[in-house]
Amino acid sequence: EEEEEGGRNVLSKEHAMHIRRLQKLLRETEMQERKLRDREKELLERVDELERSIARAESGEIEYKKNVFVKYMENVSEQESLLPVVATVLKLSEQEIERIKKKRTEGSGFFSLNFL
Repeated sequence: EEEEEGGRNVLSKEHAMHIRRLQKLLRETEMQERKLRDREKELLERVDELERSIARAESGEIEYKKNVFVKYMENVSEQESLLPVVATVLKLSEQEIERIKKKRTEGSGFFSLNFL
């Protein structure tokens, strides 16, 4: 019986050590999970911030393009000086710019109209 009881003590000590190792591993895993969740939250907040920033930039860019176009259309006398700005804003090709200039010199079409 003593031998049996000694065997149980060894087993229960081994079980206790195993349980302590598992508990330590569980605490470490939970701590790592908390860190990962915190990092995930930070990253999601950063994504939201960047999306808002992009939306503001796009909104401002559209507003700028609209203002340049309106100014271009309002001031026929300034169209020549505004053409490079409009070409840049709208990313016009050289061919498109040349087409516009050609229509202007012909004195016909959309660009020859005075809207004022």
